[in-house]
Amino acid sequence: FIWPLRLAFPWRPAGADAKDEANEAIGARDVVDGVALLAAWSNSVAVRARLKDALTHLNQPGAIPNDGEWSQVTTVIEDALDLADSVADLLLAEGTHQIVQGNMERASAAMNVGDKQQLPIETQVNRTPRGGASYTQRIVVLCPADDAQWPSDRRSRAEPAANAWLANMLGDPARYRFSAQVHRAQVDDDGKVHDVIDHDPVVIAIADLGLSPLSAVFMANSVADPHLADAGETGFRSVMVAALTGALVDPRTVTGLDISQIGDGPNTLGLGHFEALAMTLKNVLDKARPVTRKDIVRVEDALEKNLPDEGEYPGVDLADLQARAAALSTDFDTSSGTLLAAIGADAVHAALAAFEDFLPRASWPRQVFAIDAPKADPALRDARAADALLALAPIIAAKRDAVNGAVPLLDPLLPPTHGQLAQQAIERVKLLLGKDFPVLPRCRLGPYANEFNASLADKNALTANDPWRVSGWLTQMGRVHDGADHFVAALCAHEAMNDTAQPNDFMLVQFPHRVQQTWAALPEAWRNADGVAFDPKQVPEELHNYLQNRPGATFKDIQRVAPDIAIALHTPGGRASIAADESFAGLVCDEWPEFIPDPFQTAGIAFHYDAPGARPPQSILLALPPRLNQDAWTFDDVLDVIHEGFDLAKLRAVRPSDLGGGLGALLPGNYLPHSYTDDLPSVQVLEMQRRAQAHLVSQINNSAAFVLGKI
Repeated sequence: FIWPLRLAFPWRPAGADAKDEANEAIGARDVVDGVALLAAWSNSVAVRARLKDALTHLNQPGAIPNDGEWSQVTTVIEDALDLADSVADLLLAEGTHQIVQGNMERASAAMNVGDKQQLPIETQVNRTPRGGASYTQRIVVLCPADDAQWPSDRRSRAEPAANAWLANMLGDPARYRFSAQVHRAQVDDDGKVHDVIDHDPVVIAIADLGLSPLSAVFMANSVADPHLADAGETGFRSVMVAALTGALVDPRTVTGLDISQIGDGPNTLGLGHFEALAMTLKNVLDKARPVTRKDIVRVEDALEKNLPDEGEYPGVDLADLQARAAALSTDFDTSSGTLLAAIGADAVHAALAAFEDFLPRASWPRQVFAIDAPKADPALRDARAADALLALAPIIAAKRDAVNGAVPLLDPLLPPTHGQLAQQAIERVKLLLGKDFPVLPRCRLGPYANEFNASLADKNALTANDPWRVSGWLTQMGRVHDGADHFVAALCAHEAMNDTAQPNDFMLVQFPHRVQQTWAALPEAWRNADGVAFDPKQVPEELHNYLQNRPGATFKDIQRVAPDIAIALHTPGGRASIAADESFAGLVCDEWPEFIPDPFQTAGIAFHYDAPGARPPQSILLALPPRLNQDAWTFDDVLDVIHEGFDLAKLRAVRPSDLGGGLGALLPGNYLPHSYTDDLPSVQVLEMQRRAQAHLVSQINNSAAFVLGKI
C-alpha cells in the first residue's frame, strides 16, 4: 500500500485532495507525509476511507485492505507513533534545556524540527557529564650508547645521542651499497658516437661517503643546490654521485650514471631503501622534543625542595651542553678562518665544501655561484673567487657575533640562571648547524632513580606478562596521534629493512610506582577480580541496591588505581636501570591526557537558573555518627540529622522581640556588623547601647523589666 498511501497523504500534494494528484509517476522526493498520516490516525476509520479513495483513483477498488492486511498496517503505524512520540519528548526536553541555558537559537531549532519538519539537530540535553580518572600518557625514546660502526663527523660530535639512535635505526652500514650503471660514449670506425653501458656497475658503500647517520639523514631530506637543482637533487645524492664518480675508471668517457634504487645484492639496501628510512626518521626528529628529567619522572615537591632550581632544564648536565657548544664554536672559527684566507678559486671551493655544515648553499651569496658561471671568462676565475670571499665575510661575521652574543637575561641585575645558560648553549648549536638540528641535553635522575628503576624492573606486571603489548599498543595509538604515527612509521621501516624488534626494546615506567600494578594503557588495569565485594564507602548510595542485586558486578575505585603518568620507553637493546648520577638523553615523541570514565555514573538533567538576590546567610552543619563504631552513614541517619538540625535551629533562633531588652546586646550567635565609617552598611551597636543605658537611667526609680528570650 505504499503507492496508495503516497496518494492519500502526499508529501508535496498537487492539490487539496489526493484525487487531484497528477497521474504521472511520483518522483522519489514525493513520499508519504508521515506527520499528516499520524495526525489523522486518531480516526483510523477515516484513514482507511482515504486509502480506499486513493485505490479507487488508481482504478484498483478491489484492492481495499482486508482486516488481516489492515492489522499489519496498524502495527506499522503504531510503531511510527511510538517513534514520533519519543522524538517529540526529546525535542521538548532539548528545547527546554536550551531555553533555561539562555540559548534561544538552539531552542528554536529544536522546536522547528517538530513544528516545521526542518532538519534535525544534534541534541545536548542527553549529554550527562561523566566523572573519571585522568593521567598523562607519554612516548619517550632513550638513546642508546654510541655506535662506532658508522663514520664520525661534525654533526655527530655536536649531537652524539641522536646520532647513536639514528645509527641503531639505520642498522649495519655495511648493508647499504649504492650501484650505478655507467654510460660511456664510444666512437666507431665511421666516426659515429654510440652509447655503451659498462658490463659491471660501479658500486660504493655508505661508509665511502664519510657521513655520520645524523648527517646522512639530514642531507637526504635537504636540497643540494636551491639555485640550480630541483627538489629531487638532495645533498645526500650529490655526495653519493661525487663518490661514484671518484670510483670510476677513465671518467673522461662517461656520459651518465643510471643509479639503481635497490642494492647490488639480495642482502643489501640501495638508495631507495635508505631515503625512505631516512625520511621517516627525520619526521620523528622534527616532531619530537628533547627529554629533561621532568619528562620521565613524577615531580615531587618533597624532592625538589632539596634540589637546585634549574628552571625548564631540570637535571640537565650544563657542563656537557656548554662543552659541545664551545667545541662547535671553535670549529666554526677555525673553518671560517681557513675559508676567508683561501687564495684562488679551487681553494675557495674546497674551503666552502668543508664549511657547508655551517653555511648551507642556500645562504651563499650570488658571487659564489658566479665563480664558475656559464660563459664566464676563465682568466678572471680567481678574481671572481676573491669577490665571493668579500661577499662571504659579512655573513660569517654576523653569524660569529650571534654565536658569541651575551646570555639573554630576564633580570639584568641577577646572574644568568641554569636554565638561561642551557638555553644559550642550545641556541649556539642551532645557530651554527640550523634551527632544525636536534640538540639533546644529557640529564640525570638524581633522587628519582630509586622509584624509576623500581618501576622499570616491574615490567612483567606492567605488561601483564606480555612484553609485546607495548608494540601493539603503539600501532593503535599511531592511528590517532601524529607524533606516535611518525614514531611507529620509523619502527615499521626499521623492522622491514633491518631487523625485527626485540622484547627489551620497549620498557615501561608508571608513577606513582605500585608493586604488581598493570600499565594503565591495558584494560586489565581497570578490572576487578571476580567475586570482590564492593566497599559501601566507595560506591554512591544510589548504586547499593544495583550492586547487591548483581553479585557478579564489582566496583573498582579508579581514582585509587589511576597513575599520574605512564611512559612507554623505546630503549634499543634494553635497559635494566639508570643510576642516579648516570647521564642519558632522549626524545619525547608524543604525549596526551587519557581519561578513564567511572564504571558507574548517576545520570540526570541539571538546569541553571538565577538564584534570588536576597538569601539567608550560609551555615555549616557538623554531624557526628549517632552510634559508636559506626562503619558508614545511611540515608536515614543523614535525613534525621538534618531534621534535628532544623528543630534545634528553631529552638535557638532569636526573635526580633528578644532584642528589645538589654540582654539582646549580649546574646551569642548573632553577628551584627559595626563600622565607624559610612563606607559600609552596619548596625550602630554603640548607639544602641547608649540608648539602652539612657532608658535604664530614666527608669532607675522604677522597677526595670527585662524581656528574656530562649537561650
